[in-house]
Amino acid sequence: MKSCFKYQRPSRKTGIRPMSMYLVPGIGILTAILLTVLLTNSVNFHMDHNIALYESQNFHFNISLKENHILAIDRKQIKKERTRVVVFIPSPLEAAGKRARVQQQFRRENWSRSDAVMIFVIGSKTGKYLEQSINTTSVLKEDGDFYISDCRDYGDEVDNVNGTSSTTCKVYEAIKYIHSNYEADYVWRGADDAYLNLRFFFAHLAEFPPNRLWLGSQRHWHFDNDPIQLKHQPALSQLFGLEQFPHNYMLGMGYAFSWDLVVHIATWHIPPHQTWCEDVMVGMWLNPFRINKVSRPDIMRNRGHIDKGNKQTLLLVHYILPQDWESIDQNGDIVIN
Repeated sequence: MKSCFKYQRPSRKTGIRPMSMYLVPGIGILTAILLTVLLTNSVNFHMDHNIALYESQNFHFNISLKENHILAIDRKQIKKERTRVVVFIPSPLEAAGKRARVQQQFRRENWSRSDAVMIFVIGSKTGKYLEQSINTTSVLKEDGDFYISDCRDYGDEVDNVNGTSSTTCKVYEAIKYIHSNYEADYVWRGADDAYLNLRFFFAHLAEFPPNRLWLGSQRHWHFDNDPIQLKHQPALSQLFGLEQFPHNYMLGMGYAFSWDLVVHIATWHIPPHQTWCEDVMVGMWLNPFRINKVSRPDIMRNRGHIDKGNKQTLLLVHYILPQDWESIDQNGDIVIN
């Protein structure tokens, strides 16, 4: 059967051209203009349900939505961002107030992105098997940088070998994310209820090994009633073949990795177990390796272990209260009342 359409060679006399000859170059020019805008400017796009989609100089974000739920955030890397330290903070969705105070202090210290970048890590799943998605769109209205992970958003999941504990998963996923998108000297795992004094950290770097560094405050052993004993978690005891977890790990108040340790964890081809409490599990991941564990409880303290009313110069203060943030001065010193 003959086609109803017959190709006609363009006439030199009339200048008639097939429509495609105009469309293809036009689309190419439009694409080039759009790419130029995206690569040189920060642009806010809006999708259904008032979800902001962000374009920056370094990255392109795509947000997949369904009925107000973020299904995925695809971040296409244009180039890695270089900085001295990346601070990531695992935080549950409901802790917006805590994140706001941490972010406000970070803004107040006026760090350039070449010195410090801070990222909040949120989970998008719940359920025993992580089978349920949760609505995480509210974080897009907050100030700061966010990574929306496929982790459980909240909970340590006692004796559950099927899912993941929230913070444990967030730490592992954040390390991989940072490795893929940044180049840094150090990575800090912070907390939404802790003040990390980066000025102190930069000023005292010479005190710490530059490589294979795991800096934090190591846990103390409590014997009989210690929760790291596995007599109350038989499923995990069977999974790991242990009667108790090792106690030589850095507490979850906060800790730092040198970049080579970040690369080490991020490039594992088989993921580690992410069950139960994050600080315990990170210790399980790293104990077999020759790592420089530096414990500094003298400069990393819980709020209740600090003298009241006196100015303190510390690297990290955990369990900080809302009123404590206002006492931090321009040098990072803090007064607990």
